[in-house]
Amino acid sequence: ETILCRKFIVMWTDDRIRELVHSSAYALASGKSKLSFSSALTSTLQSSFNKFLAKSVHEINLWANLDVLLDRSYADAETDRIFLLVLNSLPLPGMPLQELLLIRDTSHPLQPLPMDVKSREATVAFPFFYQISSLIEMAIDQSNFDFLDPSSLDQNDDFGPLFLERVDAALAEMAHSTETMAGVVRDIVDYVADSECLYGKYLYHILSWSYGCRNLAQVEKWITHKMDVASILDASLRCNILYLHILCRKNVGGILRIAS
Repeated sequence: ETILCRKFIVMWTDDRIRELVHSSAYALASGKSKLSFSSALTSTLQSSFNKFLAKSVHEINLWANLDVLLDRSYADAETDRIFLLVLNSLPLPGMPLQELLLIRDTSHPLQPLPMDVKSREATVAFPFFYQISSLIEMAIDQSNFDFLDPSSLDQNDDFGPLFLERVDAALAEMAHSTETMAGVVRDIVDYVADSECLYGKYLYHILSWSYGCRNLAQVEKWITHKMDVASILDASLRCNILYLHILCRKNVGGILRIAS
C-alpha cells in the first residue's frame, strides 16, 4: 500500500499540479464547473488515484502474481520480500499521468495465465517469476549463448561457471541502460542463493512454467544433481538461479526427455 501511494505521489510532479490548479481555476471562473475550487481539486485527485490503483493492480497481477499473497500456503517472509523488491522497481501504472486521467473504464477482468506458461496447471509460488526469468534469459541471449555448438555444451559442464560472469555483466549493463529492474534481478539472485526454500520455488517455476515439465520429481532430481556437482567445484553456484537458467539451456534436450 505504501509503495503504491509513493508511486502515485511521484506521478504528480510540480508541473502536473500546476496544470491541475490552473485548469480547475479556469473551469470555476468560466462557469464550466459547479464545484468549489477545493472540491474540484479533491475530485480530480480521488479519480486519478482510483484509476492509478486499478491499473497498477492489473499490471501487478498479469502473471497471477497476487496469488502468492492471497494463498498464504505458498507465502512466507522471504517470498514477501521478493514481492516487495520487484514491486518497488515496477514502472507502475505503465503509462504517463495524462493518459491515466483519460481512462473511463476502471474495470479490469482477471486474466488467465498467458500462453507463455507451458503448464496450464501451474501454480504461483515465486512472485514475478516471468519478469525475473525474462530478464535473465535476455541477458543470456545478449551474452551470445547460442553461437556455441550445442553438442559441445552438453559435454562440457564446466562451461556454465565461465559463462556466468558474462550473464551477470549483461544484467549490470542492462540495469544502467533501459532495464532498471535488471539491477533488482541481480539482488534477487543473491537473495535466493541464501535460501533453499526460495530456490526450490524458483526451480519449480522454471521447470513447470518455462519447460512444461509434468514429471517434476524426476527432472528436479536430475537438475539438482547437476547443480550439486557444480557447487562442489564452485560454492558460489549453490542455489544460483543465473546458473540454473544456463544449466537448463545447456540441457534442454535432457529435461524434455525426462519430463515426457
